[in-house]
Amino acid sequence: MELHRQATGGVFIPYMNGPQVDHHPAALTYLARKELKEAKEHIKEIDFSKPLGVMEDFELQHIEETVHELLDVSSTSCVNMAELRVAERTASMQHLLHVIMS
Repeated sequence: MELHRQATGGVFIPYMNGPQVDHHPAALTYLARKELKEAKEHIKEIDFSKPLGVMEDFELQHIEETVHELLDVSSTSCVNMAELRVAERTASMQHLLHVIMS
């Protein structure tokens, strides 16, 4: 994991795996909505009327955390959607990766 972090600067697409993750479509939809709700709460705390140049360090840090939260929601949702399509046999992971890369 440390080598991956060094190579990518810590950027990766998370895969929801483990015994506590239910991969049923309804459960994944619920999880995506929960993550989206958390991201929306982060956004609500940002004062968009304030120029970046006059923001305090903690405000800039919160913006950075919000961006990470939004990226997490986006990438997790995309990976899980791809997983569902593969599980339903409407696409193969190899096909989806080919489409993404082209």
